[in-house]
Amino acid sequence: MLALILDMLSDGIIVDDITLVKIKAQLVKSLGFRDVSITSAGVNGHASQLSYGEIKSIPESAYQCFGNLISLLDSWHKVKLPSPVINMNSYDDGKEVEVLIGSPFADIPINILATYEHVLLLPVLVIKHLLESIHIIIYKHDFEGHSHSLFSSHFFRRAIMRSLDLLVTDVPFEVRQIAFLTIQSFFRRATTLTSPLILYAQFFHLKSSSQIPFQDCCRKDLESSAYASRSTF
Repeated sequence: MLALILDMLSDGIIVDDITLVKIKAQLVKSLGFRDVSITSAGVNGHASQLSYGEIKSIPESAYQCFGNLISLLDSWHKVKLPSPVINMNSYDDGKEVEVLIGSPFADIPINILATYEHVLLLPVLVIKHLLESIHIIIYKHDFEGHSHSLFSSHFFRRAIMRSLDLLVTDVPFEVRQIAFLTIQSFFRRATTLTSPLILYAQFFHLKSSSQIPFQDCCRKDLESSAYASRSTF
């Protein structure tokens, strides 16, 4: 049922912000997040805000949702929502922001990749879906909008670092390939964030390791992207 609802949102079905928050709450509960709650936000309490805690395990029954989440994040449909619906840490200023329908859900794959300790124990397809979600978020969603401060958050930086870790992990080639593309897209887009500096240093530390099985052409591509990010500071 939840998978169907996510597909309907992807296809452009119109729902109000309260309903959207309830759908997201159900999704994070299904994925295994703890301490899920919905509260009123802002002085007038007109907006709903979702909060949730850590994730310890992901039930097998929720694996399908990762594929539906990709479709939602990749959807071109736009909606106008209060800031607290888009970003859990936003204050309700009474204004609505136009965003892609998947934007309020962008923090979910970011937080999972950043904080879930057992990512490598997940099925390969689920790991690929997680990385593909981050890749889509980087390419399609607004990095610099005030409602998307999660992109400069600690969790987002950790998610990118986790993608880097997968490059030197014993995982199937297709997983490392998607991880590489995700990191590459980050270097190309996140030129105004401080995290490219961190990634630049991390990349060259990894590059010197004999564990990196990259082709020379891939090294040059990623190196040039990292240099472009560094040169903006």
